Amino acid sequence: MGRTRESANLVSENNIFVDITNDLVGIGTTVPTVELDVSGNAKVSGIITATTFSGPATQVKTQTTTTSSNHYLTFVDSNNGSATAETVYTDASLYYNPVVNQFTAPGVNMTILSLDGVDVTSTAAELNLLDGSTAGSAVASKALVVDANRDIDNLGIITATTFSGPATQIKTQTTTTSSNHYLTFVDSNNGSATAETVYTDASLYYNPVVNQFTAPGVNMTILSLDGVDVTSTAAELNLLDGSTAGSAVASKALVVDSNRDIDNLGNVTLVSTDAGSAAGPELTLYRNSSSPSPSDYLGQLMFKGENSNGGQENYAKITGKITDETLGTEDGLIETAIKGDGSFTIVSRQRSDELQLINGVGLSVEGDITANGNVVGDNSTNISGISSVTATSFHGDGSNLTNVPTGFSPINFVLS
Repeated sequence: MGRTRESANLVSENNIFVDITNDLVGIGTTVPTVELDVSGNAKVSGIITATTFSGPATQVKTQTTTTSSNHYLTFVDSNNGSATAETVYTDASLYYNPVVNQFTAPGVNMTILSLDGVDVTSTAAELNLLDGSTAGSAVASKALVVDANRDIDNLGIITATTFSGPATQIKTQTTTTSSNHYLTFVDSNNGSATAETVYTDASLYYNPVVNQFTAPGVNMTILSLDGVDVTSTAAELNLLDGSTAGSAVASKALVVDSNRDIDNLGNVTLVSTDAGSAAGPELTLYRNSSSPSPSDYLGQLMFKGENSNGGQENYAKITGKITDETLGTEDGLIETAIKGDGSFTIVSRQRSDELQLINGVGLSVEGDITANGNVVGDNSTNISGISSVTATSFHGDGSNLTNVPTGFSPINFVLS
């Protein structure tokens, strides 16, 4: 049996109106537009469950919770200037745990960040200096973070007005850079650790590639070169200062030139303090040739002076020569040359068995000539200016003698 559907006012004054035809109920209205249309305030003591709440709700009730779980924050589309109904959303990555007081969000964009009521005034760029930093090791363009021992390494150059603190050690490392590295020094030689200013000087530096230390002056007690002490005094070392290679300088050490020559010497005295019978002192002129041959010059003593034009001139020389280099039969000679009329002439050669006067050189003697052998001349040899001749025997008849002194008799001659 079907039921009759009618609209009716259940309470006078149209407080409750039921539209049976359209299944609508109105409270405070006779023209309901939804299933329950309330015109005025509504009080509900239980739970209202609905697919959608619609209307200008200006307040919602809240309460605290101690549940340790993620509670998702809600948000809407618009920042409305007046009360406007909107859909309320949540996001799986935007939540809060009230027990651990932890708010989680994929990103937070804010004007002011406060921690424990104190505003963080650092900018985002400044805070980002911590991003990528490594504890205990410097990272380029990042904040420095010390490790658990308050140490940090990998630093480049630190510049500061003052470094303060009981630093007892600094880290060092080798370098192979070929440039000047400046040595550092302080004011005092402190007996205990004391902070001081560290200085450098432009003239005090070291190049590690060429192993060269440069300083304007070094005052030391001992000088060592390659581990060997230099025992010469400063005064003795200064004998080299001002010396000239190849030329003697007064009161300076002698330094030969690239040919091992030296000139400009004054007097040279050779002294031997040997009390024995050995020859000494000795002056040796040694020609160290790997292929000696006859006529090789072994050495010369040159006698130099100046000419009338102020030029240097060789006036005489004594030369040693080889005449036979054969082992066991070696021979040599001493040759004397003297300048005459602007040209050198060899005037004598002294061999092991004779003395030769050559190139028309005569022998002039003031005094006696004593010969233990024969005095021999040829038909072209003249002997003049002799006041007396004493000999065991004379050979010849004396017929060619001239200027015979009074009392001289040919009977003293023994015919050969």
